[in-house]
Amino acid sequence: MARFSPSAPSGHLPRRGRFFDTLGFPLGGSCQRPRPLTDEGKVFGAVPQTGSRRTLAPHPACGHLPPRGKAPKRAAPAHPPLIRPFGPPSPKGKAFAYDKKGVTQLNTEKVISRDNDYILHTYGRSQVVLAEGEGMTARDADGKSYLDFTSGIGVNSLGYCHPAWVRAVADQAATLQHTSNLYYTAPDGKLAKKLCRRTGLDAVFFGNSGAEANEGAIKCARKYSVDTYGESRNKVITLVNSFHGRTLATLTATGQDVFHHDFGPFPGNFDYVPAGDFAALEKAADKDTCAVMMELVQGEGGVVALDADYVARVAAFCREKDILVIVDEVQTGVGRTGKFLACEHFDLHPDIVTLAKGLGGGLPIGAVLMNKKVADHMKPGSHGSTFGGNPVCCAGALAVLDEMDDDFLANVNERAAQLRAGLAKLPHVREVSGLGLMVGIAFDDGIKAAEASEDADARRQVLVDSFYLLRVACLLMHPVVPVGCEKICDYLSFDFNDFFSWNFDFDSNEELCPAIETDAGAHRIHELPPRFDFFRKHESQYK
Repeated sequence: MARFSPSAPSGHLPRRGRFFDTLGFPLGGSCQRPRPLTDEGKVFGAVPQTGSRRTLAPHPACGHLPPRGKAPKRAAPAHPPLIRPFGPPSPKGKAFAYDKKGVTQLNTEKVISRDNDYILHTYGRSQVVLAEGEGMTARDADGKSYLDFTSGIGVNSLGYCHPAWVRAVADQAATLQHTSNLYYTAPDGKLAKKLCRRTGLDAVFFGNSGAEANEGAIKCARKYSVDTYGESRNKVITLVNSFHGRTLATLTATGQDVFHHDFGPFPGNFDYVPAGDFAALEKAADKDTCAVMMELVQGEGGVVALDADYVARVAAFCREKDILVIVDEVQTGVGRTGKFLACEHFDLHPDIVTLAKGLGGGLPIGAVLMNKKVADHMKPGSHGSTFGGNPVCCAGALAVLDEMDDDFLANVNERAAQLRAGLAKLPHVREVSGLGLMVGIAFDDGIKAAEASEDADARRQVLVDSFYLLRVACLLMHPVVPVGCEKICDYLSFDFNDFFSWNFDFDSNEELCPAIETDAGAHRIHELPPRFDFFRKHESQYK
C-alpha cells in the first residue's frame, strides 16, 4: 500500500510540462503562442504618492548602472545624502498603475537556463515557468493556465494574489518594510495578539519557516526543563515517520532514516517511538525526557491522522510527568484540516505549537506559540531571528487571519467532504486518510490481488503499471518517498536514487515499460480527465 498526498505536495516537480499538465490539472492553453500578456493592460499596486505619478530614480548612494555599452550621463555625487528626499507623503494605499512588461513577458528557455546555471540543484523541476496567478489558477510564461492543487506546498492559504492580502502587503511594504527587533512595530504585536487569542496560548516568537519554528520549539522546551530540573533533562521524543524540517536539529527530530543519510553527526538526545504505540512512548520517556513532539497528521509519513485516544493518553501522561507537549502544526495549521489548528479536532491543549506555511499566505514566516510556564523562561538573548516578525510578512499573515473566519473554515469542510466522497468512488482507492483538505490516498486493489494469486508475473505487471503514476504523484504532491516506492524500485531493479532525479523522462507508461525492458501489466491504472468542480470560490475571496 502506498500513500501520497494531493494536498501536501513537494517542491520536486518533473522536468517537462506534460507531467505537470496531467497532475496539475490544466485549465486551458493552446498550441498557438499567445499575444504578449502585456497587451492586456495594467496591474495595480499600492505605494504613497505626492499627488501625481513619477518615476523614482536610483538611490544616489548606489550609483547608477548604465545600459550595456553606454556611458553614464553623470557620475554619482561624491558625498551623497544619507536619505533621499521623497517629498511629503500622501495617504497610504493610493494605487498607481504598473506596467507588467518584463514581469509576465518571460522567455521560458532563458529563465530555466539561468536558474540551472546559478541555482543549487536541490530540486527536480518541471519545464514550466510560472508568471502569475489568481485564486487557484496559475499561468505560465506562455499564457497556459493550471488549476494548482499544490498551493506552494501548502503555503498559499488564500490562493494566488487574494486582493485583501495584496493590499495589506503592498501598504506595509510602502510604509516600513523592515527594522530590527530592537524596536517595536505594530504588525507583529497585532499578529501575536490575534494568534494567542485564537489558540489560547500566551506568547509568540516569530521566525521565517517551519524548520526555524521547530528549532525554536525544541530550544524553548529544553530551556524550561533545564531551568526547572537540571541540565540532564533535555531528551526529546518524536514519532516514527514524522517530519519536522531539514536543519540539523529538526532533521534529527524527523523519525525517518531516509533523511538521515550523509548529514551526520547529528545533535544528541532524540528518541523515536512508533505512532500509536503508547507503551513504547511510556517506556522511552525516562527521567531525562523534556518533551514529546508530534504531528497530529503525519504529512510526510503518509497523511495519517493519529488516533484520538492515543493523543489523549499521551497528553495525560505528559501532564503527570511535566513533560512538555509540542505539536508541529506547520502543515496542519491555519485552516487546512477544517479547524484553525488540528489540535481542535483532538481537544488537545499543548504547551508549544509551531506554525508556518499557510500563516503568511505566500510570505516566509514561522511562529512558536507557547503557554506562560514556558514563555517565562525565555529571557532577552535566549533566542533571536534577524527577520523574525518582519512587518511585511506579519501584514500578510494578518490578512490571512482576517479572511479565515467561520464561514471560510466551513467551506474547507464542505470541499473536503466533497473531495473525499469523490475519491472514495474511484477504482483502486482503498482508503482516503487525513483531516479536512489534508488528504492521503491508499491504493492496493491490483497489488493485493497479485499478491494473493502468488503469480510473480502478475505482481510484476501491477508494479510496473503503478510505478509511473506513483513516481510522478510523489514528485508533484509529496516531499517524501513512501516506503513502498523503495520496495517497488528494488523489485523492478530500478535505481532508487533516480526515483526523484528525473534523469529519465518517461512521458507515459508506454515509454517507461520499454526502458525497463518489460511489458505493461493487465491491471491498468487509468489517468482520469481533469475535474474542476472540487472547489468553489469562497464568498470572502473577492470582497
